[in-house]
Amino acid sequence: WVGSRAVADLRTKLFSHLLNLSAGFYTENATGKLVSRVLNDTGALQTILTSVTSVVVRDPISLIGVLAFLFIHQPKLTLLSVIVLPACVLPIAIYSRKVRRSSRDIQTQSAELVQTMTEGFTGHRVIKAYNLESLSSERFRETADRFVNLTMRIIRASEIPGVLIEFFGACGLAIMLGYAVQPKALGQPLKPEDFLQLLISLIYIYQPLKNLTRLQNQVVQARAATERAFELLATENSVPEPVRPKPIQAANAAIRFDNVSFKYGEKTVLQDINLDVKPGQLIAFVGKTGSGKTTLANLLLRFYDPAAGSIQINGVDLREFSTRDLRNQIAVVAQENVLFNDTIGRNIELGRLGATEAEILAAARFAKADEFILQRPEGFNTLIGEKGVMLSGGQRQRIAIARAMLKNAPILILDEATNALDAEVERQVQAEL
Repeated sequence: WVGSRAVADLRTKLFSHLLNLSAGFYTENATGKLVSRVLNDTGALQTILTSVTSVVVRDPISLIGVLAFLFIHQPKLTLLSVIVLPACVLPIAIYSRKVRRSSRDIQTQSAELVQTMTEGFTGHRVIKAYNLESLSSERFRETADRFVNLTMRIIRASEIPGVLIEFFGACGLAIMLGYAVQPKALGQPLKPEDFLQLLISLIYIYQPLKNLTRLQNQVVQARAATERAFELLATENSVPEPVRPKPIQAANAAIRFDNVSFKYGEKTVLQDINLDVKPGQLIAFVGKTGSGKTTLANLLLRFYDPAAGSIQINGVDLREFSTRDLRNQIAVVAQENVLFNDTIGRNIELGRLGATEAEILAAARFAKADEFILQRPEGFNTLIGEKGVMLSGGQRQRIAIARAMLKNAPILILDEATNALDAEVERQVQAEL
């Protein structure tokens, strides 16, 4: 229970932390690899947490207790038999380094496997359209083969020390037997029952020693895996929250872009942008693909912070508001509309949690989505699948518009919000807007 609960808590903490990082973090990290870190890297902890208690408590006590018993009753023979113990420790040290290196690599390959699957499943239409099934399968097979090779390397590094310990243990027993059959070496004859007691006790030593060796390798594997998870937990948000956020009131407030510049990596997208938006004003951004229209919207939502200049609402820099309060004042319909694997009604309700059915229906009517929704047998309770796969592009866009309308925020951002609608519906939605 402790192991399962600790892993679940760590996964929850890691997932929450990742969700709160800036949009820039997601441009630099693949989705599949993040999923692998949350699930696979943290899962390595469960093995160590469930096995560590019994091994750490029981086996060292057993080992020390038996050795103490032997040294008290047969100090000379015990000293001779355990003289090989340093040789038993040597393979543990050598193979632990190999396990550590391979464990890091296997987590990387595990992330590659998840990433390949994620891309294959989400991009299945493109794969089918261009007959890329064999190429994708081959790529997955190569990654899986590398995963198997690393797994076998870890298994060998984990199991060989146990065999070597048994070999050196047998050598220790052989040395002890050689002296035990020579009464002169001991100064007195060794009774058969004492010899049997000594032999059984020495054999009993090596099992706890092997268990501790396996535990050492498990600790190394868990450490290598969780290092990556804790690196993510240590990642700082590039869009920091203010220490003392100011209250925001965007209704009837002016928006100002003051000498705003922004770049993705080394590529400059916006340079010295100045813009004043008055309350109630409608502004259209027109430009070539890649000229920075969507970036302006992302900066207003504070998905990123400007490299230079500032964006202000009612004369206050966005960086002085909490991001949660800021985004509560903005409704957005993005270029790529993301719907969740839930009902139509629930997807619209995400615009304002707790909205009534009448409000959800009014928002759907506004977006001209009520007609196709009500034609379905289950209406607003219709499940739409992952990313709204059960809906057409235009229907998905109307659900996204309805969600934004339900929010009814002072600031509305429409990023090519009607590009998937037919001309007639587009005119009707624009008229409602």
